[in-house]
Amino acid sequence: MPSTEIDFTPAKDALDNSEVFESDGRCIVSSSQGLLLLDIQGELSLPEEEYPVATPTGCEYISVDKIYKAVKFGHLEFDEINKLRVTLIIGKSQRLLGKIEDLPKPMGVLRVPVSKQDEQNTESVEILDVIYKKLLFDMRPLPIM
Repeated sequence: MPSTEIDFTPAKDALDNSEVFESDGRCIVSSSQGLLLLDIQGELSLPEEEYPVATPTGCEYISVDKIYKAVKFGHLEFDEINKLRVTLIIGKSQRLLGKIEDLPKPMGVLRVPVSKQDEQNTESVEILDVIYKKLLFDMRPLPIM
């Protein structure tokens, strides 16, 4: 069975650093609670094609590690009064009310290097962070008026 080294440095740096951007310019979205898992009980209606025009709030599509395309689908707001409540606004028509909960078991965020099928990968797997909490949206969306 193949094996590889595990690099814990990024996870340690994430715990020690409150910066949003890494030294190479990559952005890690974090909150005052650290990284959070997003748990939506339903299906999101996302754009089916990439739009080349940027919106006033920025691009709708972003590259993640030059491999994937991610879609910007909403705006997340943390309640200032009740720190365990969050609101996710999707587009101009839906509002989801949610809560912050502890995960039953913490989850690690790994960056696994991608190699071609025939090549032996010599890069180490990085542990970027550990997630302890999730944002749970388990109620029906509310209309925005």
